[in-house]
Amino acid sequence: MKTAKEMIDFIIQKNIKPGKGMIKAFDVVEETLLDNEEVFYCMGAFSASDGSPQIALGITNSRVIAAQKKMFSNTVITISLNCINDITFKRKLTGDYITIANSSGDNLTISTYKGIGQEIVNALHNAIDSINSSSASNINNVEEIRKYKSLLDDGIITIEEFQKKKQQLLGI
Repeated sequence: MKTAKEMIDFIIQKNIKPGKGMIKAFDVVEETLLDNEEVFYCMGAFSASDGSPQIALGITNSRVIAAQKKMFSNTVITISLNCINDITFKRKLTGDYITIANSSGDNLTISTYKGIGQEIVNALHNAIDSINSSSASNINNVEEIRKYKSLLDDGIITIEEFQKKKQQLLGI
């Protein structure tokens, strides 16, 4: 998802009726997205630390974005997926609470509608797993290129074969 409309449609499909504040917050998430970034999970939530104003939560291919549209400014908190070192989930009478902690000690705590919290935690774990498997794949590709370079140096394959395999492994 790249647009606020797509994100709002996503949460409506989850039977969440966004309020005006949440709709405006998804506009802020859209404005915050980088060119190479795409939201693959989003949800409306509430800031547990700011007296429960409505926020938009977006989980992208590289980070978590929590955004709020205020009257005269925007509040945006981002946490890189590869910096997340703890995710806690608590179900309370008033809703589900999620705390995302990063390696610098900053925490983002949100509350969500009852029953949605575990879904958000699962989406976070899926995003982190995706980043980790992508990194492992890149390391394997580098090792493969080194192997083919050795074959080239030994005269077993031609420069053309090496270049072709290198481009294939790098996705060029």
